[in-house]
Amino acid sequence: MLFTATHVHVPNADPRTLLQIHAPQDEEIKILRGEITLQGSQPASTPILFDWVIQSTAGTATTLTPQKNDRGQDEEIKCKLWKDFTGEPSAGDTVWQGFIHQQGAWPWTPAFPLKVKGGERLGLRYRSGTFVAVSFTFYLAE
Repeated sequence: MLFTATHVHVPNADPRTLLQIHAPQDEEIKILRGEITLQGSQPASTPILFDWVIQSTAGTATTLTPQKNDRGQDEEIKCKLWKDFTGEPSAGDTVWQGFIHQQGAWPWTPAFPLKVKGGERLGLRYRSGTFVAVSFTFYLAE
């Protein structure tokens, strides 16, 4: 499945959740690949820290609807996705982190898929001290 969204970030030193993936109770989700594109206005600004973290709560957010890559499939998409958080989820272990310049892009193709265990919530968070628009697209497999 494929999902894509855009978010405009307001500066904040605290981590903010950009996206949360909630796997169905009885099924594992795999993040196969993705891309994050940033559109900032300050070339000399500090790179933005992104991290994938296990989250124990849902927080308060808007539903993001994934699309099937193969529209001919009859199978229902079971995982749930959220974006545009107004209430932060509780975060636990960090499973990946890295920096991206605020006028850059991050094409992400891991050597092994990032797995979200059944019933688990995985959040993509970021920290930035400047205004920046963030667009992202990820491909998942249920």
